[in-house]
Amino acid sequence: MTGHVKDLQAACEALISDPKLAPKDGTTYCNIAVTRVCEEYDITCFRGMMANAMCDYMAANWKKVSGKEANTLANEGVICIAGQKEAAHGHVCLIYPGAMVYAGKWKKEVPVAANVGKRNGNMGINWIFQTEPDYYTEP
Repeated sequence: MTGHVKDLQAACEALISDPKLAPKDGTTYCNIAVTRVCEEYDITCFRGMMANAMCDYMAANWKKVSGKEANTLANEGVICIAGQKEAAHGHVCLIYPGAMVYAGKWKKEVPVAANVGKRNGNMGINWIFQTEPDYYTEP
């Protein structure tokens, strides 16, 4: 669903500054953060899901896009999510509207994401994931 880019930026900023979403004793809240913003856009499919389940759902039901496409869409106010499954717990985060940044370890430009995880903040995807994640938007 499309919104206004300023609304998406504000929603992302609210997440990364929310003390309730700060990591605590090894527990992180990426799934709650992404679900919260998605619900502001009337996307309710992620309720009660952990990150791996969210990744499975997006792979089966959402449109996979490139990092550049995800960045372009986010700059239009469209929800885009980066996700990666892991053995125990995966990770998901929202693409933050703005300019892409250069990832030296991947030798390419990547989107910035509003990350709620081990470290909360807006940062290049390369600082969030060890390998480049998949990017999704609603079909």
